[in-house]
Amino acid sequence: AEEAAMLSGNAEGGEEGGDKLSSAIPIDTDAALLRALDRLVIYLRIVYSIDYYSASMYQLEDLMPHRCGIFHARGRLDSRSSTVTQREVNDHLQTFNEKMAHLLAVPRDLTDAEIAALGARDPEKAG
Repeated sequence: AEEAAMLSGNAEGGEEGGDKLSSAIPIDTDAALLRALDRLVIYLRIVYSIDYYSASMYQLEDLMPHRCGIFHARGRLDSRSSTVTQREVNDHLQTFNEKMAHLLAVPRDLTDAEIAALGARDPEKAG
């Protein structure tokens, strides 16, 4: 519910919503969570060949833009602004969700006719 309200932008309506979208929000960080995030991103890359930042899955590691010897390095927080606006957060969430949708979509199950058309074999007859 909160995410939907944030994505809709004008949860309060009127000009207050516009002020909330342009107001600065301080960025909180947790070193332990950042370390865990880095490990998860590396795990996805090594085990599943998923480039989290570009929301791409590669069938072969050789097809990845950079082999696993090179990793994405996130800049330190003090090298960037320590605040963001609500609009920037909303834009990032929307863009990220659009990029990740194809990786998170569950493919539908094949029907028996489609399985047969692909050359399914009866395990009882295969001997």
